[in-house]
Amino acid sequence: MSGRRGASRETRDCPPGVGLRGGGALRGRNGRVRDGAAALVNPGRPFPVRETYVGVDWIGSRPSCDDAAVKLGAALVIAGTLALSLTACNKSPGPAPAPPPATDQGQPEFSPSPYKAPPPKANPNKTVTVKSTAFADGKPIPEQFTCKGDGDPPPLTWSGTAGAKAVAVVVKDTDAPNGGFVHWIVVDLPGNATALEIDNLPEGAQEALNSDGGTGWTPPCPPSGIHHYHFTVYALDGPTGVPDSGSIDDAMAGIKGHYTGYGEVVGTVAA
Repeated sequence: MSGRRGASRETRDCPPGVGLRGGGALRGRNGRVRDGAAALVNPGRPFPVRETYVGVDWIGSRPSCDDAAVKLGAALVIAGTLALSLTACNKSPGPAPAPPPATDQGQPEFSPSPYKAPPPKANPNKTVTVKSTAFADGKPIPEQFTCKGDGDPPPLTWSGTAGAKAVAVVVKDTDAPNGGFVHWIVVDLPGNATALEIDNLPEGAQEALNSDGGTGWTPPCPPSGIHHYHFTVYALDGPTGVPDSGSIDDAMAGIKGHYTGYGEVVGTVAA
């Protein structure tokens, strides 16, 4: 006997969503289900005498799980698993993560110079007279003082630095590219110095780097045309404090922070 009622609780031995097959008692003498499909789903578990599925009461009958329904459910599970697997396999890979920025381990990190120059002064007056016994102002420098000869610096003297606390000398080729080529920088000569000798620098004087990357004098050697070489002497109101082998920028900043007067003599060299 069976009849419909309103929706009621479900007492199940079959998997959710699997239908029932009505009929006579399917329980053996040992109380175990004989139906193969139901036994695979819930082996050794007896069915209750009364079963209620979706509002239908099965009285006096011990239904078993429907083989076809079990197979259909299993097939649907397998199909769903395959679909998810294929979706994962066919999914387009995302963009590869960007590599970390390359670093050049061979290059040292930039370290600013510890030297601190005073604020630059206003351009001083041209109060220093500079001369060379090797050439007159605006005239060619003899070959012996260039890369074609011995390459020694020409003799240099000056006057008009009375009262200076220190003196600096800079030799620069203003016709070279990139703002010119510095051939020699000497700073912190004594204030009473009146000449410069490369082999006899007074104590306290320091040579900064030149544009060739070293210290000392680099002889003129223009690649083409006629170049002008400015031998400039600066009167200073105190030592610059630039260390030996200091940079060109530090040396020029130190000079501009202390100069009170200057003068120059210019020589030329042809390629």
